[in-house]
Amino acid sequence: MIQFKTLLRVGVAVGVATFGFSAQAANSNITITLPSSVTCTTSGDGTSIVCSAAGGTSPSASCSLSPSTTSMALGTSITLTMTCSNMVAGVTVMYTWGGTACSSHDQGSNTCTYNAPSTIPGTNPVAFSVTANDGTNNISKGSSITVFDPNAGGGGGSIPTACGDGTTTKVGAAFSALDGSPDSVFIGNNQTAIFPFVVPDVASGAQIKITHLQTNDNTNITPRTGYISQTPCDMPPWVAGSGQKSAQWMTGVGGVQTLTAIVDGGNTVDVGGRGVTPHMRVGDTWYLMFQNRTSSNKASCTGNCQGDVTVKAQPGS
Repeated sequence: MIQFKTLLRVGVAVGVATFGFSAQAANSNITITLPSSVTCTTSGDGTSIVCSAAGGTSPSASCSLSPSTTSMALGTSITLTMTCSNMVAGVTVMYTWGGTACSSHDQGSNTCTYNAPSTIPGTNPVAFSVTANDGTNNISKGSSITVFDPNAGGGGGSIPTACGDGTTTKVGAAFSALDGSPDSVFIGNNQTAIFPFVVPDVASGAQIKITHLQTNDNTNITPRTGYISQTPCDMPPWVAGSGQKSAQWMTGVGGVQTLTAIVDGGNTVDVGGRGVTPHMRVGDTWYLMFQNRTSSNKASCTGNCQGDVTVKAQPGS
């Protein structure tokens, strides 16, 4: 509480308190600027003013988990970190990691060390969860890590029967000829279509156009998300950046959509304002993946609908 005493008058405006002080010879004004949360009252005789600040609210507690989505090779390790702010001061925060992926000494700590196995896990990506609890706040976060085989000819090894998000896989025939021949599978809301794609022997710098089609003269406009990766079931959200191992290239759209890749000896994907560009190497295996999802990540079919997913590859220009 702040208390001012005056000999004469006091004027108060919004956010500004003006105090007039009397001297024997002349008047003088002092202007004091206060936060808008401060309120002031004056005594009945106008000789004093009392200002009080309203009680503020504490910042909301929040946490983040990194990495949120990433890829790692077989036999390597990665550390996930839960970072929290505005938790209760002076209280030890307890971190509880879900599953058995963390080594035992990580339980209770804000970090988790995951050691990738020597073979592709049956469910890939590997899911992680962690909860931070300080006795008042209870904040949970999730993440996933995609494991890939760096020696699998550029591809990610065998295709699992189910992805880490719980969808089962429907696998189309692998294709490598750039003759425009389509390959199709039918999927429902709880399935992921996967098409293995072996980069054919083409000249350096050649473009390959990979096109998503639908049947019924392309009038079946079921919204879909589409992904490109060297690891099956590696389906990240749309994130701009260069040198990525996987990317989302269709976001809740339907009908004909085309992805243009460049065969330049690379093995990464660039995502930017001009679109998604995979950089490929002859002989490597990539995976095209599709789900019946809208741009807001909701199921795009109702009932027991199944939609045709058709893909073809042709030379680009």
